[in-house]
Amino acid sequence: MEDIRIQRINSEIKKALSIIVSEKLNDPRLTSLMTISEVNTTSDLSHCKVKVGVLAEPNVQKDILAILKKSKGFIRHELASSVRLRITPELNFEIDEGYAHSIRINDILSKLNIPKENKNDDIGVDEWIKLQKQFYLQKKLHFSRMSALMQMGWVACVHFFLY
Repeated sequence: MEDIRIQRINSEIKKALSIIVSEKLNDPRLTSLMTISEVNTTSDLSHCKVKVGVLAEPNVQKDILAILKKSKGFIRHELASSVRLRITPELNFEIDEGYAHSIRINDILSKLNIPKENKNDDIGVDEWIKLQKQFYLQKKLHFSRMSALMQMGWVACVHFFLY
């Protein structure tokens, strides 16, 4: 039960922090490419770890993290007024490294020489049946049994037993 309660609290805190940081925190150094990606609150509501995703260079990320840490008191005060909790948790901001990792993975994947699929490679039903017949005849499976299996929808099972 408590796990669901903490998940709801995390969700509400995340929504409130997103609004506070984007609308109420008037600092021109905060970019629009910043999001609150994850919020983890302890079960006693005393501490809350807030992961911030920033699509920028590491030095800009550190600057944004410093701004958030300096304005932690204001953010906590606004959070207390927007989310009604018995205790307003102490906020600890961290940079979410997931964005940097995903960008790095995308760069690595884009450098690979994988040919793109041609959308015109789709074959019709008649051509597919013709190819399947050829395949099964090559495997010495009698055509009448294959067509009976196809009518019953057992093509995938035949593939399994042939290999």
